[in-house]
Amino acid sequence: MNVRHDTPALKRVVETASGASRPVALPSAVRACIEDVGADGLGISLITSGRIRTVAHAADERSHQLEDAQLVAGEGPCTEAYRHHRSVEADVQSADERLPVFLRTAGEVGIRRVVAAPLLVGNHVPVGAVDIYHTSAVSLSAAHRARIEAYARILALLSLDAHPMLIGWEQQPRKQAWWAIRLSCTRRSMPPWKPAMSPSLK
Repeated sequence: MNVRHDTPALKRVVETASGASRPVALPSAVRACIEDVGADGLGISLITSGRIRTVAHAADERSHQLEDAQLVAGEGPCTEAYRHHRSVEADVQSADERLPVFLRTAGEVGIRRVVAAPLLVGNHVPVGAVDIYHTSAVSLSAAHRARIEAYARILALLSLDAHPMLIGWEQQPRKQAWWAIRLSCTRRSMPPWKPAMSPSLK
């Protein structure tokens, strides 16, 4: 965990949720990430046991289309980030022979650059990846990449919280994702927050 980058990311997620009077959940984290890194789109795909793949969240229709294209074709920055447990950057205008289907689809919808970061939980166990989409060929600094990876750690927990059945979680373990983030907030002296929970989870 990189405290220097994780703390501001956590704080921004909590502030975004509080400002909208919403619980700290996946949509709030996605919005905070997009605004913070200046993205034009964002998509999250979960891959469990290397077999079950699903689009867990998409900021807009274009992002959903790109996530779906990657899962159907079995190629793209998302898959690369998941397989290699590291961030992947793709210039859509390049002639990358590894990603022909994805690059063509991305170019057709106006995307010029993609940064994918793996969603890692526990002892660096991959559960999927987040794709950050840009409509311009932006150049990323080391700090920018570190910030994206910080959001990826937060999005990993909240994605599993939003889709617990993909990994066989029952209701009780769902509390663990909320408490993991709440504990992180407490340790960093951040304002407390209260997640929205169904009556059966209270």
